[in-house]
Amino acid sequence: MDHVIKLLLVDDESRFLDAIAHRLRKRGFEVHTATNGPDAIALARHEKFDLALLDLKMPEMDGSQVLKVLKQEHRFLEAVILTGHGSLESAVELTKLGAFGYLPKPYELDKLIEVLKEAYESRLKKKF
Repeated sequence: MDHVIKLLLVDDESRFLDAIAHRLRKRGFEVHTATNGPDAIALARHEKFDLALLDLKMPEMDGSQVLKVLKQEHRFLEAVILTGHGSLESAVELTKLGAFGYLPKPYELDKLIEVLKEAYESRLKKKF
């Protein structure tokens, strides 16, 4: 990767968040984290992110609500949803809202990285 991919990682489970952030940083991603939707949206207003990795089930504001706001405010941001509560209906719904992809928890690191790279490629195509 010639450009470091800037990733916004959002999950209300801070141990999971720290673990995945650590693993992605070791793979060359620049990772910024938030433990809830409002913080994630605020962070995205101050930083330019390439990608967002969002947990679906969070208190206050869930991943689909965060996705909606991020897509409205940042046209070229690609988002991948992580969920332990995957269902086909929500996958269709999230895709309509603009999610690039959808991964189950627990995730496989290699699969996650592959999807993030695909999302990044998609972002570049749309933007340029």
